[in-house]
Amino acid sequence: MKIENLKNAYGGLLHDIGKFAQRTLEKSDLTPEEKALTPFQKKGGYHTHLHSGYTSRFFREELKMYDTFEKEVSEHHLSSPTSSQFAKQIVAADRIASKIDRSDERSDQETKNEKGTFQTVRLSSILGEVNFGKPSQKSCFSLSSLSQSNYPSIDYVFPSKKEAVLEYSILYQEMLKAMRNSSFSVQDMTFDAFNRMYALLYEYTTFIPASTYEGNETYVSLFDHLKLTSAIASCLEQCENKTNPKFYMLEFDLSGIQKFIFKVTEGAESKSHIVKSLRGRSLFISLITDYITYSYLHAFDLSPSNIIFNTGGGAVLLLPSTLDFEERVQKTSKELLETLYRKFHTDITFVYAVLECDQNELEQFKTEKAIVLKDRLEKEKFRKFQGLIQMKDFFVEKPKFNHVCELCESVFTEQSYCEVCQTILDISDFFVRNEKIYVVFDFDDQINEQTDKKEIVRISMGSTNLYLMNEEIYQNVPVQNLYVESINHASMGNVRYFANMVPFDSYGVMSLEKICGLIPPEWGDQKLGILKMDVDDLGAIFAYGLDSRTRSLSKFLTLSRLMELFFGNHLERICLFVSKQMNPDLKGTMFYINYAGGDDLVVLGPAAAILYLAQAIDQNLNQYTHNRNVTISGGLFIQKPKEPIRFGVQKAEEYLTRSKNNSGKNSITLLDTTCTFAEYGKVLEQAKKYRMWIREGKITRTNFYNIMSMLNVKKFDELARHIPILFYSLKRNIGDTKIRSELIETISKLSANSMHELEQLVLTMKLAIIQTRGD
Repeated sequence: MKIENLKNAYGGLLHDIGKFAQRTLEKSDLTPEEKALTPFQKKGGYHTHLHSGYTSRFFREELKMYDTFEKEVSEHHLSSPTSSQFAKQIVAADRIASKIDRSDERSDQETKNEKGTFQTVRLSSILGEVNFGKPSQKSCFSLSSLSQSNYPSIDYVFPSKKEAVLEYSILYQEMLKAMRNSSFSVQDMTFDAFNRMYALLYEYTTFIPASTYEGNETYVSLFDHLKLTSAIASCLEQCENKTNPKFYMLEFDLSGIQKFIFKVTEGAESKSHIVKSLRGRSLFISLITDYITYSYLHAFDLSPSNIIFNTGGGAVLLLPSTLDFEERVQKTSKELLETLYRKFHTDITFVYAVLECDQNELEQFKTEKAIVLKDRLEKEKFRKFQGLIQMKDFFVEKPKFNHVCELCESVFTEQSYCEVCQTILDISDFFVRNEKIYVVFDFDDQINEQTDKKEIVRISMGSTNLYLMNEEIYQNVPVQNLYVESINHASMGNVRYFANMVPFDSYGVMSLEKICGLIPPEWGDQKLGILKMDVDDLGAIFAYGLDSRTRSLSKFLTLSRLMELFFGNHLERICLFVSKQMNPDLKGTMFYINYAGGDDLVVLGPAAAILYLAQAIDQNLNQYTHNRNVTISGGLFIQKPKEPIRFGVQKAEEYLTRSKNNSGKNSITLLDTTCTFAEYGKVLEQAKKYRMWIREGKITRTNFYNIMSMLNVKKFDELARHIPILFYSLKRNIGDTKIRSELIETISKLSANSMHELEQLVLTMKLAIIQTRGD
């Protein structure tokens, strides 16, 4: 990055770091020199915005910066007509970023701080503020690093001032220790220093409230306020009109995701690579999204702060209104579209739309603006190949080889697998082998070709190269100051969480047949369950879910981050918990997370276990949000582990669509039956009872199957004809009078108006039968 752009990005990122340091002390201990950087109220004779003095202390003691940059960032609450353009931009960026979210911080002064309220307040969960008329509860997060975070609590007991200071002190010292012991320096004005500090702040300030003078109504994290201020400051430096600056929101959306993910052919040669390919393709989609994102940032010389949302299949970016804005966007978009076409043909492409907004619109992030942007994006989807038609090779592909790729069967190649499929397998292998992953984006071909290729995955995207590296390799990269993402750890640059969990044995990643065998034999046949889930009405949540009077871009940042954290981080804990419940002797997981991130997931595992995993995910999301306005739906398909996986995943996708079309959503579809998750919990409980009847010999599995078959009808008239035979069979074949009476009573309650109840009863019986095969 150019030094002037980096300066604004870094200054915005650190302007309020003093709030963290200030809250570690029971009483202010600012020196006169530090107090001089804070506003002075002549009428009362006291200083306000004391955190600014601690920002200065952080710069001097931790970053060893004693220059004009430190002074101008620290005194961002002072107003002076002689201030430099940089100082004014930091002031303006801070004001725009916090206009709606923050009360007047003149209360940040010694007398009013004595009670310590600003230290005892904790971050309230923005998830609880989504409102479509259903019940919700307010909750707040405990103070912790992101990697150690838990769900927000509705019964949180706020600490005393002394306890709060200790909590802040421990967390602050953890951050300083991580910063000082790192091989990545933060004491220079470099993009690497920015990337390191960005990751540290993500880890340690995500659950710190940005402002605490609103009491227990503070929903924006300190990290998201710092990030947004950094993004706005970067734009202000480049804006054409410095007096009345304008901004652009750019949104893009990948097209062809489902087709690309399922583009695998299962044959004798490729069978062992199918699951790996499906998983690698899902990860590749996220990498393609990142490649597009950073290409736009690179074109405008911006930092990851300017990524507003990144959902894994699209993103929203904040860009400056420059003289050559249209030219830069069009040039970058053309290069991206052509690169994607040459790499993936028409399988993967993207559309984008831009919308200009002024300071006021950016402050309030008006729904109307977001809807206009989304509408423009939807219109672009009808002409997604328009910019490519002029390419010479758009309509005809001339094959260079006679052999067809064994995995996708759509690309001619001289190897067993085409370049894309081989890259996909390499990506999947790399994610399995490594816990801490770095994704490096090299736009200028800086990375030395001599880097050991066995330890990295290189993905060529036209003139840009993406590299997957582990920690050891990354620390020895011969060049610096590149865009980088840290996957599942907070070390450098933007931090992304992907649930990266698969079952292992001594031979490596288990086959699906072995995975199905991880559940004890008493759970029946070793069938495979394929679960696909995603959040209901996510677009509506972001567009309309928050109160329009207090909606802000900062709140949307925090909301998006909390969603990603659930699917990328907490999902692994849920999988481990259910695995242990189903098989107490198991070490590790019995679930293969094919993909999880943003707001959706695909998980494979033993059918009997995945039935309970679906319920656990729904329950955990409810505990995480404390809000019935934020729900999830799922599709669960059960098949033999040797059957084609891609068809099973497609069937799970069809089931998911049925669930989302169900009234009220928050539903799951399996075995061709849809029910709400509230109903599903009762189904599982009743199936457990039926299963015990069969296992204890109180009714034979054959008789139970025959009863289920007679109940499994499409019309009530058919059931009515079966009733006499049913009751005769129950009386003749079930000796236990209590069980016989319960079944007769259950069936007798059914009527022509209760076909849904009949479908659920049949589903319950099917689940009991599935879970008793082999007994």
